[in-house]
Amino acid sequence: EAKKGLPAITWQASFSGTRSNNNAVPSGLFMLDIDHTDDKTQDIINKCVGIAKDAGIVLVSRSISGKGVRVVAECSDKFDNIADCQKDLAEKIGVEFDGACKDFARLSFCVPESYISYLDQSIFQREPKTVYTITTPARAGKQTDIVEVYGEKSATNSPSSEQATQTDY
Repeated sequence: EAKKGLPAITWQASFSGTRSNNNAVPSGLFMLDIDHTDDKTQDIINKCVGIAKDAGIVLVSRSISGKGVRVVAECSDKFDNIADCQKDLAEKIGVEFDGACKDFARLSFCVPESYISYLDQSIFQREPKTVYTITTPARAGKQTDIVEVYGEKSATNSPSSEQATQTDY
């Protein structure tokens, strides 16, 4: 119930039209949701941060409940689906994963900055191959606002400004 008012992101895809697997445009990223980590949370986070560069991990954070870990990583060329990417990364970390997060339309609720242990900022500066879709709570008679943020590299390779487009559904 507490999640209803929170902004969320779909790391695994952007969407042409409504947010559904049928309209998904894969981003090249996948999310690994590790639930019920209890007293092992910090150990799992430390393991993820330690293997981040070699494993293609771009984000490590506590889940919004504080009782789990959220990992976002680049899809491996070795696999042709999200579930296999998740299974491979879970094995590298030494954890079980939430298999319900294998669909492209799966939301990831945004967490406070203090929950984030690792963030590869370059994911927001890549060519428009990757699109990050952020869904905000419904406002004033609108069902949902979807903001698509396209990262671009400037000619000088310095961090660029983000360009955003907004669509009301």
